[in-house]
Amino acid sequence: MDVFIASKRNRRGRRFCFVRYGRLEEAKRALWSLDGRWFSNHRLTVSMAKFKPRDALWRKANGREVRQHT
Repeated sequence: MDVFIASKRNRRGRRFCFVRYGRLEEAKRALWSLDGRWFSNHRLTVSMAKFKPRDALWRKANGREVRQHT
């Protein structure tokens, strides 16, 4: 298991982190058991990360969308 705790906050001002599990079953079990639990006066919200493929990256340039080359 790998854990990354971001020093920034998301757009809503909430702290976040990423946890990488070795197996999908472990991740699903963590999601099921931790979502909605309270930890140190904070309610945990747990969800699976949503990844976008590299070819779906876009950026705006001069008011129009331009495909980003990576």
